[in-house]
Amino acid sequence: MLHVTFLGILSVRTCRAFANDRFTAAALGTNSPVVPVVARGLTRFLPSAPVGLVGAFTVLLTPCIDHVVTFTELAGGDAERVTAATPALVVQLVLLPSYLWLFTGRR
Repeated sequence: MLHVTFLGILSVRTCRAFANDRFTAAALGTNSPVVPVVARGLTRFLPSAPVGLVGAFTVLLTPCIDHVVTFTELAGGDAERVTAATPALVVQLVLLPSYLWLFTGRR
């Protein structure tokens, strides 16, 4: 599904959308500080078993861009911009080990 979704979006339009600094800054500004706070709030009510918390944080803190692009396209949104933001979301993947350490409190 991911391959077909990305094939349907022209690379020229995606490159042009990636050049939109304001959109990229908004994506990073929302995903980097806001999403971890929301994830922490949502997991406060889960049992404190490390395996469950690591699983929940992994799902909540890492991007699932294939679904985002697909649903954005189906809703009539700007799928090119969302696709262009994909490299910016790598920041979430890089920060995941730090978030897991911080939120689970395991040393």
